[in-house]
Amino acid sequence: MTFHYKPFFQALWFSFYTSSIKKICIMLGVWMVFLPGVILNNIALFLDHILFHHFKNIRIKKPIFIIGNARSGTTFFHRVLCMDKNRYAFFKTYEVFFPSLLFRKMSLCLIHILEWLFKDKLTRWMNKKETALFSNVNHIHKVSMNQAEEEEALFFFRFWSVDLHFLFPFLSKMEDMNQFETLSGSERKKLLVYYENCLKRHMTIHGEEKTFLSKNPNSTSKMWELYDHFPDSRFILLIRNPLEQIPSVLNLFKTVWENLSGPTACDSPEFKRLYEINVDMYKYMLRALPRIDSQRIAIVLYDHLIKDPEAVIKSVYNHFGMEISDDFANILSAEKKRHETYKSTHEYSLEKYNLTKEKIYNDLEEVFNTFGFSI
Repeated sequence: MTFHYKPFFQALWFSFYTSSIKKICIMLGVWMVFLPGVILNNIALFLDHILFHHFKNIRIKKPIFIIGNARSGTTFFHRVLCMDKNRYAFFKTYEVFFPSLLFRKMSLCLIHILEWLFKDKLTRWMNKKETALFSNVNHIHKVSMNQAEEEEALFFFRFWSVDLHFLFPFLSKMEDMNQFETLSGSERKKLLVYYENCLKRHMTIHGEEKTFLSKNPNSTSKMWELYDHFPDSRFILLIRNPLEQIPSVLNLFKTVWENLSGPTACDSPEFKRLYEINVDMYKYMLRALPRIDSQRIAIVLYDHLIKDPEAVIKSVYNHFGMEISDDFANILSAEKKRHETYKSTHEYSLEKYNLTKEKIYNDLEEVFNTFGFSI
């Protein structure tokens, strides 16, 4: 098992040594939920190899990975494709946090019992609770326990994910958990095998005949490694103008940090490091793209997707030689009509994060030139 102890102990240290009393109390609450969750999930994942060892015989056939820097339209693209229900298997939010077959079967059994006892009262109660729980971030990224979601949290249980910094806002002080290519070959292999086994567990329940559909912005930083590990994989890469994408992702982290662990200054080293991670991801993407067969990757510009999602998705299906069912065609037509009047209400400032258009352009000039973005 590959568990990255160094960033784990760094997170533990900074949670209770460098913070104020108020933050220590907040971080104590985080650890009281996070640590038991990691321990129990790893025990359950281990027991799967004994109780449900047949899952290892499952083959992940022609998976599709939706990637691209966070806040580039990956969530929208993923959730529209998930409406093509007969074709895809994908993670829902609750499934990401309970990846083991043992936990999945236990939770499904419990849910069926509770539904039998309380009928629709349980559903109404859960909907009310999750609305309150995620109310502070739903205007940026809608979250629901029963909705399609990215599977990055699977890597929480190995303590290798930049998204752990949502929980532990010590980005500038901890080891980098984003640059996958900097890991040793054996570490990369172990993490990819762990990830593949999680997908095999998932497909055991949802059907091996389906296509696994992934959406994970952080997979952008391991695009080549995923391409190599899954020989028949396909990729949909979404690209957004960095002048829009970067302040949007900074604002997402700021919103989560403020609601979870208190105010964080926009000029803090944490935001500087978060900016650098986004820049690094763009640069890795440009290094990886020439190594990938063009037949196995479709590149989608964010502006094109928002303007006409129907045309873009049809183009992607055609690129991969996939037919569109009549039912899904009707869904795409409805999405096109819905987006004819769509206008984003989000406005993000570069200046408050000590950034300028010129700096972003200078750091990512090749990205601007490659995809024709204006400054």
